Formats: sequence, structure tokens, C-alpha cells
Amino acid sequence: MPPATRSRPAAATPAPQPEPHPGHHRTTDGRVRALLDYYRACVHREAVVDHLIELGAADTPSASSGHHCLPAGAETLFSGAAEDLRIPAEADGVLRAARRHGRPLRYGYPVVLLAPGAEGGDGVIDSRWHAAPLLVTDVELVPGTDEPRVRAVSAPDVNPALLRRVGITDPEELAALRAVLRHGSPEGDRPHDAVVLDLEAKVRTLLTRLDIDRVDDIVPHATRGTLPRSPRAGAHNVAVLFRAGPDEHPAGDEERPGTVAGLLADLDPGHRDGPRPGQAEGTALEALLEGEVGTGAPRTAPPGRAARGSEATRDDSVLPVADGRLSEAQYAILRSAMREHLTTAAAPPGTGMADLIDAAVRTAVVANQSVLVAAAEERLLDRIVRRAGEAPDHLILRTGHADHRTREIRTLERLVEQPAAPPDLTPYNGSLRDDWSRVDSAWKSIDAIARNGHSLARLAEQRVEMIGQGWDPDALFTPEHGDPGYWLRRAERALGGGFVGLAHRSAIRRELGVEPTPENLQRLCRVARIELDWRTALDRRRRTPMLAGLLADLEAAQACHRLSGDSCLRSVVSRRAGQGRQALLTRLETLNWHHTTGWPGFAQLLSVVPAWAVGVRAARALPPQAGLFDLVVVAGAEHCRMAEVLPLLYRAKRALVVGDPAQPAPPTLLEPAEEQRLRGAAGPTWLERRPELGYAGYSAYTACAAATSARHQDLWLDEHDRSHPTIATLASRHCYGGRIAVTTEPENLPALESRPANGDRSAPPSPMVDSGARAVEWRHFSGDCEPVPGASGINREEAYRVAVVLQELDGALPEETAIGVIAPFQPQWALLRRLVRRQGFRRKIIVGGTEEFRGEESGAVDVMVVSPAVAAGAPARLVDRAVRSPAWAIALTHTRSRLIVVGDRTFWSDTDSPLRDLCPCTDPVEEESAALGGLRSALRARGAPVTQRPSFHGHQADLCVDTGRGPVLVLLDHARSGLELRRLLAHGELLTRLSGHPTVCVPAWRCLDDPSSVVDEILHGGD
Repeated sequence: MPPATRSRPAAATPAPQPEPHPGHHRTTDGRVRALLDYYRACVHREAVVDHLIELGAADTPSASSGHHCLPAGAETLFSGAAEDLRIPAEADGVLRAARRHGRPLRYGYPVVLLAPGAEGGDGVIDSRWHAAPLLVTDVELVPGTDEPRVRAVSAPDVNPALLRRVGITDPEELAALRAVLRHGSPEGDRPHDAVVLDLEAKVRTLLTRLDIDRVDDIVPHATRGTLPRSPRAGAHNVAVLFRAGPDEHPAGDEERPGTVAGLLADLDPGHRDGPRPGQAEGTALEALLEGEVGTGAPRTAPPGRAARGSEATRDDSVLPVADGRLSEAQYAILRSAMREHLTTAAAPPGTGMADLIDAAVRTAVVANQSVLVAAAEERLLDRIVRRAGEAPDHLILRTGHADHRTREIRTLERLVEQPAAPPDLTPYNGSLRDDWSRVDSAWKSIDAIARNGHSLARLAEQRVEMIGQGWDPDALFTPEHGDPGYWLRRAERALGGGFVGLAHRSAIRRELGVEPTPENLQRLCRVARIELDWRTALDRRRRTPMLAGLLADLEAAQACHRLSGDSCLRSVVSRRAGQGRQALLTRLETLNWHHTTGWPGFAQLLSVVPAWAVGVRAARALPPQAGLFDLVVVAGAEHCRMAEVLPLLYRAKRALVVGDPAQPAPPTLLEPAEEQRLRGAAGPTWLERRPELGYAGYSAYTACAAATSARHQDLWLDEHDRSHPTIATLASRHCYGGRIAVTTEPENLPALESRPANGDRSAPPSPMVDSGARAVEWRHFSGDCEPVPGASGINREEAYRVAVVLQELDGALPEETAIGVIAPFQPQWALLRRLVRRQGFRRKIIVGGTEEFRGEESGAVDVMVVSPAVAAGAPARLVDRAVRSPAWAIALTHTRSRLIVVGDRTFWSDTDSPLRDLCPCTDPVEEESAALGGLRSALRARGAPVTQRPSFHGHQADLCVDTGRGPVLVLLDHARSGLELRRLLAHGELLTRLSGHPTVCVPAWRCLDDPSSVVDEILHGGD
């Protein structure tokens, strides 16, 4: 054990601790209370370990009410020189403040000064400068001593706040760095001098690993007592005592939205303005907690209450309102969000999450319901708010920060000027319902055509199989012999005994020429049944309306639906403003004259302004009232912890939680053992069965998806239209199981233009060839991957080669092109970041790991350069970490136009990693369907040259046929639904525009049933 843990209690610093609640796992009240206590304890503890010491201008660098540098001398606690440490009288202010505010005390050594910028500050220590000791431990006052003394009450730790500052948040790296510190024999087995030397060596190792300069020689037996007045970033040979974390009882103004204190208040049922667990029934929070997940059994309602499900709302019908074209996937999500208490939807980047959220807000407002949009990413939230519009039309009001109050006042003043006469909504509602009925009817009709075509393809395969076995339905069931239904009945009776069965068997032998053995009769039944279904499906197809007419009807109905929805929305907003003038005036008075939380009169204001937006951690800006909103939409939930989203679910009757299932959970700085202890105290018989509700290792999206998976089908936004098709297809295959349809049009991608080689800027730039091969590129280079402390590695040669590639890109691409560089290991991207800083590129280049590319808006780049770091000869542990790295999912899902890998192509082509498919020599081979194989063989039999899987700017056709008059592209129709059929037709139109060649969509069943006629149509279709 390390020195600081000798003969000391295992208790942690004073902090909110979960307390077991009798029967807490049996009632909603108890579960909510236990979960709140658990999350509050985790949030508080993480705030303690993530604390940075602020060095303000009013204080000396060495002392303030929050910290005090200890006198010069030998370091005591980490070296094991003594069980406790005497605190000088000059530090009494820190002790008094800690007692007064209830903030834990921590001790650290050596102190690392953190400059405000990458290159250091301006020479003055102010609030922009911070300090973070390299090693830290929790301490407490020793009772019964004449002079103040403190002792360690936790194991020494590599400061998580410092590690986060340098970009280390991966759990494996955190554990490995802690192991570097804690590895070694107990100090009782070694002389004290050996312990001091070991401590000194470990500190030097960690500082080198974190790339932190040593301003002083790190000598534990001779520390300095002060920090220099002229700041210099790096490690100083100084020990410090400091207060960490939020106050136990903060003042009201400290519980501002977006702060840790505000979140803690929102998780405290004992707070004056905290949640009330007994009022959580009927909210989205209750839907999260009720029942057990993972058992496969349906959720059960609490005793005395009806089961909850689709009967959660009064009206089974949902009239959607959208600003653009609404897809079936979007409508399925909207319908669930308007009916279910908790809905989760998977929304990979580029699939239209903002469109879905906008439609959800409009639908709720038209349904006379209030709605709140919450997101962790400010840019996404701003985009949603801007899209809604301004008063007096439809709008979403931002709240959560002081600067939002001014905009709210201006908006409300415009609404007050609205006329008081409310419009009649009856005609608008009637038009909206009629237009949506037409859209739904067209969807169903097209869906019926697709399902029938899929049935025909399945039956055609079975007919081909039967013919190959010598059972030709056309020869058996002729007009002279009778239809298949007739012979199906006779064959079934022939299987029976007696004279009746004998008569039927004789007829089968006589008229069909089939020997009536039991095996042949069974086979005859199957052939007749297949042929009966086949002819029924063909007859149904002949009686179906023309697909072109249905598609035209659908397009017209969708256009009318958008217009009627817009009219209905405007009338609802106008009516609300006209009827709620008093609520607007009350709210304006509150905002203008009272320095309050902004809660008074808010519930009444929702009847006038029903749509609001807030940051996920700023829910404190809204009254802590259970079920305040009818619907809350949480966007980007994969970036949020459940502790941050829980206050939002408490404030809503229903919730729509949208996230990307491929992204890693938000990192935590808590040690696993400590998080497990807090979880066990909250509910050993309940939370152990709900691991997805844990504070660490799971996102809010994961928790909510697990809570709804036992009761609802998966809901996905599955049309991607942002990234290059080649990149998006790779992302779909490796991150989402191939369920994402790529519809990106190349002309909508950012223009990547090369400059003239002679530097003549007056010459027009020539566009780069934006083909699939250009979208994904591998620059082969093999360097040595060196292991470094902390289960990590660095490949210096590869990093320098990446810098060369960045120079090339910076000189060739337009200035507005966003470039990113990602690597799986922190030492690798830290070196890359230093190289980029030294080069002085003319644009900002984002360099980092997964955390630097979080967010659908802020995390996306036009060009991504990947540095895999690992190469041949690397240690097995590093290879395993690199192959499993979430960086590859980030690279595939956050790159728009071009993905460049710089690394050992030979090594990665043999790994089980997404990078394998980026190697040119490892293109995946897709299995060919029987229909495609039959059509290809028929074309070649006629002498027509055929190219398989031709690609045009990343979009592929099944075949390209040279007809002698020009190429013709062929797409096979395997659609199982109307949505898939419409996507196939749209894909054909896109291929025609990109290639300049005609595209034909051929039903798969025709290729199986009569490939010759299909070949004639392809070769001579224009005649």
C-alpha cells in the first residue's frame, strides 16, 4: 500500500452519502429517493476530485480562503514521515472556511500551475490561472489536538482534475496511472529514505508521462513554502492544503443553472426547492423506474394503478406537424412520443435529429401541449431555436443563463402587442387531419405494393427450387388438369385412409402422372400451396394501382400537409398570445423588477409560450414542479449522464430521449470501487438489477433505451444525408449494423478544391475528384509504437508523417474547410497537437481523442486524419486497446467529405477493426442474391458486357450493362416495405443524375421467374 494509507480509516471525505431507505425498491417514491441520493453523492464526489484551485488577483499565489501553500520542509503524508500534518496558523482561514461551508479538505503535492492558454499567460496570476497538485488525498482534522493537524483519510491518487485537464479520461488509462503511483511495497518494509526516493521517482515518471515541465527540482524532503509571484506553468516543489467541491449549503445565488450546486439542489429531495419523490408518479421519471429490465417480462404497474402503455394519452391518433417532408421513421417516433411516457430514439449523426426535434415541438404545440427541448451541445440547441423562428410566429424561447433573459423580455413584449381576437381553429384542424389522412393512405398503398413484391420474390425462389427438383407448377396445374387450389384439396385428402383417400390417389396418378407415395403427396401439397400463393399474388399485383400515380399522390399530399400544418401552427400561436396577455404582463414584471429565479408565473406562461429550450445541466432555470411540461425532448443524450437528465424527466409527463448508440458514455473521474460503494448504499437489491442507471459507464441514452427495450420496438432515424456515401456506408456497417440508408447527394458536400500549382490565385479553382476512392484514403507508413506509463503508447515517426499530411491539406483546401486529427492514445494526440501548434497553420485544426469530437454540430469536420499509432511489433495490450478504441466510431460518424488514415496498412488489414475495411486491399465482398445472379447470367448469355457494383461518387448500382447504345444501370428491387421501395426509386434517380446513364429498377421476382424478358427490356427498352 502507498504511504498515505497506513493505519488510516477507509472513509472518504465528508460528502452527501446515500442512505438506505426501507422498502425503497418496492415503491416509486422510494426508488426515486434512492436514485436521487445516489446521483447526488456521485455528483458531489466527482466535483471534489475534479476541483482546480483558482488563483485570483486579490489573493497571493500561495494563500487564499480556498488554499494555502504549506511551509517549506519535508513532505509528510505521501512520504510516510508522519501519521498527520501540522497546519500553520496562517492557514486557519482555509480551515474555518471549510467548516463554515462544509467543503472537504484535500492535500496535494507537488503543485502544478496551469496557464490559461497553451503558451502560458500574460505574467499576472488571476482567475484564469489554476493550480492542481499532481498527487492528492482527502484529509480531515485530527480531533483532540492543541494545534490544528490533519490526517489522510483516503488512498493517494493521481489528481483526476489534472488528468482531465491534459485529456486523460479513459478508464483504463486512469487505472493504469493510479497503479503507477500505488505500486510498491508498504513503507513498513523499507527505510524511510527509500520510500522518499520511490515517491520522487514516481512523481518524475508521472510528470514526464503527462508532459508537464518541472519548474523546480522535485525533492520531497525539501519542499518550498510559496509559489512564485510571476507565474510559470509547470510543477513546483510545493505542498498545498485546499478546499474542494461545492459548499454543503450554498447561497441561493450560487445554485445557478448550469453549476454543480444547481444540479445538486435539483437532486436533493430535502432542499426547499428540490424534487418531491412522492410527486413523481405520472411523470417520465416514473416510466424510467417502473418494472425490471432485462428479464424479458413486461413491466408491471404499481399496485392500485392501471397498466401504462399506449393508453398513456387520451387520443390514439396523432396529427404530426413538420416543416419539411416527414418520413415513416420520424412519424413512428413522434407517435410514440405523443402517446408513451418514455420514448427513446436512435439518431446517428447526419440522420436529421434537428428535423425530428423541430417536428416534435410543432406537433406538441398544435396539440395544445407544452414542450421543453434540452441538449448538452449549445450549437445544436441554438440551431433548433433559430429554425423555429421569432415572435409573433412560432418560437422556442431559450432560458438557463442570464443573457437569455434580455431576449425573453424582447420576445414577450412583441407577443403582448398581438391582437386579442383569437382565430377560429376549426378549418385549420380539419384540413390538417384530411391532408394527413391522404399521406397515411398513400403510405399504406405503396407499402402494400412493396410487401406483395417481396412475397412474389420469396415465392419465385421456392418455385425455382421446386422446378429444379422436377416439380414444374406450370406443367402440373394446367387449365385442362385444374388449378392448384383444386389439387391442394385432393392431395390433402389423398393423405387420408379409406376408400376416399384411395380414390384421390388414383386420380392424382391418372391425371397428373404423380406416383401417390406419402412423400410425393407431401411434396405435391407444398408445390400446390406455393403455386396458389404465387397466382394470388400475381392477381393482386394486376389489380394494384400504378406505382407512379401513388407516388405523385403522396408528394401532393405531403405538400398540402406541410401547408396546413404551418397554417394550423400559426393560428394556435396567435390564439395563445391573444388569450394570455395577462400571463405575459405578469412574466414581464417578474423579469424586469424582481431579481428572482424567474419561476413566479412560469406555469401560467406555458399556456401562452408553450415551447422552451434549455441546456441539460440548466434545468434549475425552470420551476422544480413535477410534470410541469407535457413533453421534454432530450437531444444528444449520449453525451449526458442520467444524473443530469433526471431533473428533466421529473419536470415532464412524457419524454423523448434521442441519442447516438455508437458513441461512448460520458467519462467519469470516480474510481470504480468508489462508484460501486455509492451504488450499493443506494439500493443493493434494486440498482444491481438496473446497471444501466449507474453513474459511470452509461449514458442517459443507454439508460432510457434499456428502460424501454422490454416494452417497445427500437425506433431509429435511418436516413443519412450528411457525409460522403463511402464514409457513411462504412459507418452504417460498423457502427449501426447496416441499418442506415445513405442518401447523401455529392453536390451538398463541402467543396474540397485544390489551388493551382503555380500559386496563381486569380485562376479558378478546379474541383477535386470526389469519388469513393478519394473519400477514403490510406497513407501507408510504419513506425515504432512505444509503450508509455498508463497503458498507452506513442508513435513519433507516424505523428511527424501526419504533420506532413496536414501541411499538404492546409495548402490545398479552402480556408473554411474544417480539419480534424484523431488518435486512440492521449500521448499520440498530445504530440500531434504540439506539432500542429508549432507549424502555425492558417486554420484551426482540431486535434484530440474522442472527447474533442463530441457533439453533432461542434464535433463534425470536413476532413479527418486518423493516426492509429499502433503498428507491427506493438505490445499486445496496446493492440487490444487500439482495436477496441471508440475513436474509430468517432472518425467514421463525424467526417463529412474525406477520411485519411496515416499508419501501418499491412498491420491493420489483419485486425478485427473498422480500419480494416479502409484498407484498399480488403474491400468487403457482399453476398450475391439468387435474383441478381440469375439476371447477370442471363445478360452474359446474351453477350451483354456486365459490370458488378459500379460506384458513382460513392453511390452504387447493382449492375452496369453495356447495351451497345450506351450503359444502363440496374437496381434490383428487394424492398420489403413502401419506405424501402421509395428509397430504391430515389436512389435510381440519384444514380441517373450522377452518372448520366439511365437507371432501371427491376423487381427481383421477375429476375427469378422470367429473366429473359427482363434482359429484353434492359437491352431494347428504348426501342
